[in-house]
Amino acid sequence: MMFSRFFSATCLTMLALGLLALAPAQAAEMPGLYRAAVPVLSRDDVSERQRAFRSALEEVLVKLTGRADIAQQPGLAEALRNAQPYVESFSYRSVTTGGEAAAIESTGGAQDRMQLLLETDFYRSQIETLLESARVPLWPPNRPDTLLWLAVQEASGQRSLASIGGPGSTWLTQLQEVAQHKGLPLLLPVLDLEDRRALRPELLWSFDLDALRSASARYQVESILAVRLYSLPGGQVFARAVHLFRDQVLELDAVEVPAQGFLEDSIAMVAAELSAHYAILLSGVSTSASAQNAAQLVVSGIDSVADYASLLDYLNRLTVVQAVQVREVAGGRIVLELATGGQLRQLIEVLALDRRILPLAQAERDNLQLNLQYQWQAD
Repeated sequence: MMFSRFFSATCLTMLALGLLALAPAQAAEMPGLYRAAVPVLSRDDVSERQRAFRSALEEVLVKLTGRADIAQQPGLAEALRNAQPYVESFSYRSVTTGGEAAAIESTGGAQDRMQLLLETDFYRSQIETLLESARVPLWPPNRPDTLLWLAVQEASGQRSLASIGGPGSTWLTQLQEVAQHKGLPLLLPVLDLEDRRALRPELLWSFDLDALRSASARYQVESILAVRLYSLPGGQVFARAVHLFRDQVLELDAVEVPAQGFLEDSIAMVAAELSAHYAILLSGVSTSASAQNAAQLVVSGIDSVADYASLLDYLNRLTVVQAVQVREVAGGRIVLELATGGQLRQLIEVLALDRRILPLAQAERDNLQLNLQYQWQAD
């Protein structure tokens, strides 16, 4: 038991030291996590509407957990069979096949170029209760950006860095749409002269990891997705995707596979890796263990009532934080006690995503309590 506690404290300290050394990570508040739009054929078919609700709920659960296989998770099968009780509201809207419904082929007429979507919003509290009862970790909405580099090869053999409105634009758009459905924030490089000098198409095509990391450094991200893609007849591709996250490297190879499947699998690979680091169990641990899992957070830079209110609002919005208690306020410094349900590593990870709160020192253990020191950056 003593070894277990020492090991836990050491790991947390090393994690905090590592985050101090890293450049601040880009993060985005992912919108629409409890909403999904599903193609339907009619506004009046009740059975089709129920099927659409089930598909929409599965998409929402994938976005909230980062797990593409969420439908196979024990404890969620009944909800996916009967999604209606989780529906807060729904509406219909039509889009052109050049937008969200790009994958649906037109057969020629003006009517055929429109697609009817059923857009469904789900009750947040009921979905979170569902995940809690199934013991499935929730990936909070504050998520790190993933920088996407894409190299494409034309039939002539010419290779280019993909850009919106340029070579590979269609593939970029499809990857962005898939990422939106998976709840993954993507960041595209600006591809200015600095980018093009740092990462030529040949370097990206060969997955020169040193060049890739060097070119990505200016964007201050920890998650990098590099993709190379050559389109084959019949909607298939020869492609490869590599995900860099801290010291982890994940790879996905595709030889003559459907393009959509490769794009889905590439984004799912990234979402699974990131959610494994940031997802939290809503139920936490038992109350009897709370003393072993408390965190004291000391924050400097609280120079006004507005700073005080902003900090407390920020902490109370963090999914990993179950309760916040103010212990002391003096001289621009506030001491708080945070209850995290034992998920202290996730707390440090989540704090590292936000530029408004920056670490000042390494995490330290005082008996069973973790002590953290941060600086608040006013908006």
